[in-house]
Amino acid sequence: MWAMHPFRVADLRRILEPRLLRPEATVQDVEAFCHRVIADRFAVCLVEPFWVRTASDIARGSATRIGTVAGYPFGCSETATKVAEVEQALAAGAQEVDLVMNIGALRSRDSDPVTSELRAAAERVHALPGRVFRVTVETGYLTTEQIGRAGQLIADAGADLVATGTGCGPRPVSVEDVRRLRAAVDHRLGIDATGGVRSLAEVGALVRAGADRIGTSRAFPILAEALGPVHAPYRSHAPSAQALVGHLDDVR
Repeated sequence: MWAMHPFRVADLRRILEPRLLRPEATVQDVEAFCHRVIADRFAVCLVEPFWVRTASDIARGSATRIGTVAGYPFGCSETATKVAEVEQALAAGAQEVDLVMNIGALRSRDSDPVTSELRAAAERVHALPGRVFRVTVETGYLTTEQIGRAGQLIADAGADLVATGTGCGPRPVSVEDVRRLRAAVDHRLGIDATGGVRSLAEVGALVRAGADRIGTSRAFPILAEALGPVHAPYRSHAPSAQALVGHLDDVR
């Protein structure tokens, strides 16, 4: 069952990471998404690489950081291709880059290409001040031992965050996934719980398990759920609205 957990609105703006990674999204979709992210004062959002320049132009002068993906969604491209994607994303204005790990190599017990790829990407990202490097593993395909090994390799490569999934894996992120990663990396990395998170109760449970961020395409309705009907003016982006989020409902 999903655990109960209290949040302040400011916490949710920092923890929730809105994502628009749909292949059919149009420029109008991306523009509307970015304007809403900024109006709701989320700290960071993710868009597809093609839309980074558009999103960065919209976010210029705001406090919202623009992130994107590389090697998405399967992580199986050649290292040179993935590193080139990282470089292109940074050149387009991305402030955070999420690289999908080659979990096939990891599951084959071949750590060398995984390590070299992660280190090369981390070097490119961290060459620019203030940039954040995150690596996504697909925990639904991995054993407990493999999750731990992935976390250790990511931490050793100098990443800032590890994410649990792309949203294209075999199942949603679980509380146990987060616990296993936290046990493996301790506090060397932040944990971004991603993949199938749809409710405020799930957010509470995952944060309680050790997640620092929650990446989800459902960030807007989750924030609205937290604020409740009494804060409808806030949901229409009234700048002076303030609220505290109480205990979450148990949805299972």
